[in-house]
Amino acid sequence: MPLLSNMELRGLERGLKQGTRQTASDSVITVLRVRFGEVPAQLTDALNNIDDLPLLKQLLETAVSVNSISEFQEFVVT
Repeated sequence: MPLLSNMELRGLERGLKQGTRQTASDSVITVLRVRFGEVPAQLTDALNNIDDLPLLKQLLETAVSVNSISEFQEFVVT
């Protein structure tokens, strides 16, 4: 008998993906906060609603190199 059922495995995988996505968006927000101070709530909400991990990775790289929050916001599709 398997330790976890298929349903439990799917739930675990979904939770891990959600946690990874949340960590990625938190990382982008942290970089922006360290570099520029307060991050607008609208931008934070937009980042927290992105489910695409490769996009979040790209946005993290962008957050490191942009000159301002307003410049960064141009890269975020809202």
